[in-house]
Amino acid sequence: ATASSYVPTTSAAVYLPRTGNHVYNGTAWVNEGLLLESEARTNLVTYSEDFSNAAWAKADVTVSANSATAPSGELTADAIVETATTAIHRISHSQVVTLGVAATVSVYVLKTSDRRLFINAGTVAGCSALFDLSAGVVVATAGTAANLAADITDEGDYYRCSVVGTGTGVSNRVYLQATETAHTTASDDSYLGDVTKGLTFWGAQLEAASTPSSYIPTTAGATVTRAAETLTVPA
Repeated sequence: ATASSYVPTTSAAVYLPRTGNHVYNGTAWVNEGLLLESEARTNLVTYSEDFSNAAWAKADVTVSANSATAPSGELTADAIVETATTAIHRISHSQVVTLGVAATVSVYVLKTSDRRLFINAGTVAGCSALFDLSAGVVVATAGTAANLAADITDEGDYYRCSVVGTGTGVSNRVYLQATETAHTTASDDSYLGDVTKGLTFWGAQLEAASTPSSYIPTTAGATVTRAAETLTVPA
């Protein structure tokens, strides 16, 4: 919000400490102070905000890029609108997570009472989850991985939905699928869809870890790594 001291850069961006980190408590944004990520993380999704890019395969949906205000406050969230021609309405992204390594898929999705979100984490062995985007709860999970888990957190106008499992070691797709509110299982749902409805996404992330970390934006077809952050307090 205010000017800061000069931060020199050479071949890569250098970021200031993330002070004034706000967390939504269900009714208001609360200043929690300094945000530090003590572990290096890599976002394996190469276009984390551009769902119109060819890196995201589309099945019976159209993508309206930059159509809504994202959690960042910028007009960078994409609307994924169903077509009424067939029964599956989703986008997907392929990546590889090392066999047996814990992995987490997460995405921000705009709150709505019209649709639920189904995440099928194909890259993460046999793990999937169904999310209620009105009540903000995990409806159901499915999978064989020992560390299967799913979570949904309130981010103001958005929820952040995540699924945890283990990597398959091969290139599989992660599916983000719109489904009807009557759906109750963590599986594909077949229905004709509605050309006026869908979901709004922002900030997709896939990381080799058992928890979702703070969002790491990616562009230009490349993964991005955030180094471990440390804090030094002088005596």
